[in-house]
Amino acid sequence: MVSGKTSKDLDRLMVIGLPSKKERVETLAMPLRGLVVVKSVICKFRFTTLLGKTISTNLGITNPRPFILTRSGAAGIQRYGAALWSGDIGSNLQSLASHFNAQMHMSFSGIDYYGADIGGFERAALPGNDWQGSNRRYEDETYTQWFANGAWFDIPVRPHTHNQFIIAKPPYQTSPDRIGNIQSNLVNIRQRYELIPYYYSLAYRAHLFGEPVIAPLPFYRLCLHGQIILAQSKKFLNV
Repeated sequence: MVSGKTSKDLDRLMVIGLPSKKERVETLAMPLRGLVVVKSVICKFRFTTLLGKTISTNLGITNPRPFILTRSGAAGIQRYGAALWSGDIGSNLQSLASHFNAQMHMSFSGIDYYGADIGGFERAALPGNDWQGSNRRYEDETYTQWFANGAWFDIPVRPHTHNQFIIAKPPYQTSPDRIGNIQSNLVNIRQRYELIPYYYSLAYRAHLFGEPVIAPLPFYRLCLHGQIILAQSKKFLNV
């Protein structure tokens, strides 16, 4: 599911026709096959972009469906179908709202695959919580809402949290069958699987026409009752 806008390698990856149903499920569901994680420090954005190009070009020959997840990159990295995420994000709804805004702007930059550490990486940032994890009152609610959002808008769906080098007891949970509203998590991940052909079609359109996979309202400049809708940073449009 590489949607690099100008890479000629996509002729080999998608070959005009869509893959089988089994391949579509393996592509957009988690865990992802052929996942490559690229980490780098801020001062090496350009290096990361060139590394992404190398992976896309060479790994795409031996593995026809590479998926590149990189922590950083410079202008042009979207050409190689790389996915990014919002880093070590705090676990609270204010951070989730900021993630919405970043995701919208990423879509305008050609970054079609963008997600977060679902539930928030730094659980100490939960309202009233601390580094000892002494107040987890809002943890289930925050995780449930975050997981529902990620199931709709994140590529890939990737729960993750920080348990290394911290002293919270018991350790924080991140699996959707162990934290939050389990029934809600189950409904949302099942819905994600059901919508896989839809997301795949959006990814293919991104390749063909440069459209965002997850498009914010201003991209389409919809007109309703004679007035142009200007989206707030938290709103998306699924078409």
